[in-house]
Amino acid sequence: MQQWNLGVEHELPGNVLLSVAYVGSKGTHLTRQFDLNQLNSSPRKRESLVLDNLGAIFGPGSLK
Repeated sequence: MQQWNLGVEHELPGNVLLSVAYVGSKGTHLTRQFDLNQLNSSPRKRESLVLDNLGAIFGPGSLK
């Protein structure tokens, strides 16, 4: 992923400030075909994921 920005400011007569900005981004060869943030639809796997995350917060073995 490439990102860039450009900004130019120029003072005009009468204490007027002109400000122009451009922001852009470009992705190349982004071939991932699935969303890593999407949960699996299985209720058992969701429960396991929640317990794993809570275990990571409170320490291993704290939820057993």
